Amino acid sequence: MKRIQPAIAALFFLVAAAGAFCAEPRLYGGDSPLEEAPESAELRASYWESFLSAPRDKALAFKPQVIATDAGNFKLHSIKTPDFFYAVVSSAKGRDYPVYSQGSWVVKRSMKTGAFIQAKIFLRSDPGIFLRIYPAQDRSRMDVVVYGGAVNREVPIPLPFDRVLKAPLSEIMRWTASSVDWELFSPRAGLYSSLRGLSAAIRKGLPALRYVDDGGLDIEGRPILLKDGSPQTGIAGLNCSGFAEWVADGLYRPLTGSLLDPARLKEKHTELRGTSFDAALEEKFEPYFGLDWTRNIAQALADARSPSRSHGIQESDVRIAPFSLYGGDSDAGDRGSLYESYPAYQEGVGYEIKGLKSILYLLAMREPGNLYFASISRLDKTGMRRHDHVAVLLPYFSESGEFRVDVFESAAETSIQALMSRAPRDFVHLVRAAADSSFDPPTLK
Repeated sequence: MKRIQPAIAALFFLVAAAGAFCAEPRLYGGDSPLEEAPESAELRASYWESFLSAPRDKALAFKPQVIATDAGNFKLHSIKTPDFFYAVVSSAKGRDYPVYSQGSWVVKRSMKTGAFIQAKIFLRSDPGIFLRIYPAQDRSRMDVVVYGGAVNREVPIPLPFDRVLKAPLSEIMRWTASSVDWELFSPRAGLYSSLRGLSAAIRKGLPALRYVDDGGLDIEGRPILLKDGSPQTGIAGLNCSGFAEWVADGLYRPLTGSLLDPARLKEKHTELRGTSFDAALEEKFEPYFGLDWTRNIAQALADARSPSRSHGIQESDVRIAPFSLYGGDSDAGDRGSLYESYPAYQEGVGYEIKGLKSILYLLAMREPGNLYFASISRLDKTGMRRHDHVAVLLPYFSESGEFRVDVFESAAETSIQALMSRAPRDFVHLVRAAADSSFDPPTLK
């Protein structure tokens, strides 16, 4: 992960404001529970006339200052772009003052008129997690944004915008407590120790693995070709589905003493397709292979963990309703043009992949301790949807509180950014499985 030095923090903000991320920002650990976030309300009130609400030229001429308060150290400075300028009150992270540190405020104004446009308040030391507050006649409204997803939209705040700009975050939380789940922004790192351990164990096993097209393992752990179960010849390896099976085997064997049967994982669930789908096309092209494979993995793991009852094939599907609007981190344009519609969960298809990181954050907070087997699908040139790739996703918080998603696919570690950027309009279907501290995958022979 690239570290953004303090001297170029402003440059990063301008790049983000233009909606063009050229580097992954540094994440800072050590954030507080949200009710204990660094508070700059007194500072914002003290510098209201000389900085935050000052005429444009005066605000832009304001010399950067670092000010020590009882709540911590803050840096006040301005940033300008061709159309807007920003008054920034950023809280300290060690010796750095990143624009997006927890408790930082960024007030956006029009370069032409000086009018207030919006304010961003960063809830974690992460540029993707913030409040967006904006004027609404004689009141204010607020969006809660998590990695582009508008988790809450146009939440009313019963005060004029200029008064909100001088208010403590705790008061904003109190005013909106009935509309916003504020607990989403105070993770407890201890709940994710099993996921952190599992991720480290998977990573440790990667050097002994390699990619081979159609490569998988049989119930004895022998390398086979998944299409017909025949032995692999030459150097053995795994494809994306075979690798997901290897991860699942590592969780399944400590529970049962055996490995998964790839014949069971290949089982088709044609009863879920509907009557209009052509069985001959399914037999020839296997467009649902990844969907069936991941669902069968999740069902097998659930049966092994709770053998007292059988589990339905769709029981582990992720079907949450995360948000209906998506806008990335861009500040271009007015607030109405920031968002576009985000499609709801589609049966047997899942979610548009551009919202995946946001969805995984919500899942990590609401269902701590789960990993996810993902089936990626897209429409081919004929209009047929094909589930043609499988990945393993582990969303968790580090011991110091940073949100991370470890992505493993095709016997390698990649990243959530890489997965989302390949084809942001593709869809991803997720099934959940519980992470365990015991992980015993087969050795690739």
